Amino acid sequence: MKNIKLERNKLILSWMIGLFSLAGIFFSTRLAFNEFSINFPWSLILPMVVTLAWGRFYGMVCLVLGGVIIYPFILGPYNGWASLVPVISYGLWIQIQGWGKGHREGSKALRYNAYFLQVIYSLARMGLYIALFPILLKLNGVYLYPNALNSMSTDVIVIFAVKGIIVEFVFLALADALLQLPFIRRMMLMEVRVGSERNTLIMSLMFFGGLFFAWLLLFVQQVIVRGESTSAWFLGRHDETQITLILSGLLFSIAGGITVRFVEKTLASKVELQQKQQALTKANNEILQLNEVLEKRVEERTAKLEEAVADLESFTFTVSHDLKSPLRALQVYGSMLEEDNLKELPGTSLEMLREMQALVADMISLIEHLLKFSVMSKTPLEDEIIDLNDLVEECIKTLSQSGSDQRVRVVLPDPLPVITGDRVMMRQIFMNLLDNAIKFSSLQSAPQIIISSIATDVCLEICIQDNGVGFDSASKAQLFQIFGRGHRKEDFAGYGVGLATVKKLIEKHGGTVSLEGKAGEGASACISLPLERRVQ
Repeated sequence: MKNIKLERNKLILSWMIGLFSLAGIFFSTRLAFNEFSINFPWSLILPMVVTLAWGRFYGMVCLVLGGVIIYPFILGPYNGWASLVPVISYGLWIQIQGWGKGHREGSKALRYNAYFLQVIYSLARMGLYIALFPILLKLNGVYLYPNALNSMSTDVIVIFAVKGIIVEFVFLALADALLQLPFIRRMMLMEVRVGSERNTLIMSLMFFGGLFFAWLLLFVQQVIVRGESTSAWFLGRHDETQITLILSGLLFSIAGGITVRFVEKTLASKVELQQKQQALTKANNEILQLNEVLEKRVEERTAKLEEAVADLESFTFTVSHDLKSPLRALQVYGSMLEEDNLKELPGTSLEMLREMQALVADMISLIEHLLKFSVMSKTPLEDEIIDLNDLVEECIKTLSQSGSDQRVRVVLPDPLPVITGDRVMMRQIFMNLLDNAIKFSSLQSAPQIIISSIATDVCLEICIQDNGVGFDSASKAQLFQIFGRGHRKEDFAGYGVGLATVKKLIEKHGGTVSLEGKAGEGASACISLPLERRVQ
């Protein structure tokens, strides 16, 4: 509904502008240059303004329904039927420029440029005048127009065509300049572009400033140089002065239209840049606010997580400690029952009693491991200088004395570094890793463990590699969890707490632990410590 109303308003305005243009053809300016003169019927600019604003349909409405189409018969009655040539030319002008306007909205190609199209149109206009003007002149007197001209030389026809081309070039430039003014665009129901708010002021300054400059030059020439009296020059009518001022006004109006385009683009770019800067500033502020919110949330969740972990560790310690007492009692009662009733108990009952004692002992051992894990988690670091060569040798000796496989060959290709850390925790780390390496390589005919170290730009890495049974990559994620296992308990003893302990202790030192391996191809456990923990 809104579009229908807008189109209706455009039709009415086009018709009214056409009527106004027709009425204004009697108010024209004639510039005489010796024997050559040009008439400027200024109102004929208006149909081109409509065309450049709304397109060729409305331009033709202005031309036909507004009656502008008959202007050649009014201004040039002596041409008779030949007046149809400027009528056809004017319609063609509207059509070509309207076609270009419709395509310029979606493309900046040269073929749609108004002034390029004006050159093409001027050539067509010249052709129309040369081809049709003589033919139509011959119809005068035969069919109406008995007093009109019957013939005209080709030179005169060409002059008519050239004068029309000059006038229409000027009118196109002026129409284009007028559509740069915000108040004109509002009158024509057009959008006022960003950056065009100074166009009216700039064009006014250029127009009136140009006229004043031209007038000043004329004053200097006529009064100062030629010595004409000031009053005579002011009050007299001089064709030279009139032509100069009119041409100056045209020139500076067209120049103003070109200037405001450049200024408008510059201001529009400035406004766009300011909008982008404002949007960027707003986005940065939003990001900062989001960061603050996220940091606050992270801090809150970290605090809650630390509290939950602390509660869990405390719970684990408490439960583990409290469970040991009844389990110890069960173990003692089981031993007493076996000693007191060894002969009376049947074989099946005795076997069940001993299996119960083994399960209780296993449970007590598991609880002790949990207690160690909980205690280690709470224990603060006590850094000291640790020679890893001595520490590894001590761990191997301890494991050997505790009944580990004596066939295992431990290889150190290069001496291990000296570091800073908590000796007790570091000992527990290497004890667990070496114990795993020995345990899982015990089925090999020639079990071997290689302990190596390498320093990178960011960390110190120590690896313990074995040639044991390895593990399935599918179980890798659970190996560092409490009770996480890569093999069945029936195949290899253990409680699934060792690697979880290693991970917890190495993280307390600011490092990480990783595990690589394949089933049947051995495994490699690597701990990474911050480079600043290396002493030498």
